[in-house]
Amino acid sequence: MRIIDAVDKTVSAHMLKDGEYIVNAYGVEDETVSVQILNGCTINLKDVFPY
Repeated sequence: MRIIDAVDKTVSAHMLKDGEYIVNAYGVEDETVSVQILNGCTINLKDVFPY
């Protein structure tokens, strides 16, 4: 699950692993976020948050 915050320009990725959620946070300075279920697929955060 991903939560996108347009005001803070951040993405929180929640992944269930061994019965617990692991949260990774990304911002525009990170540039890209990998899509775990699609190998090789990434999202450029500068396209999501253009300004």
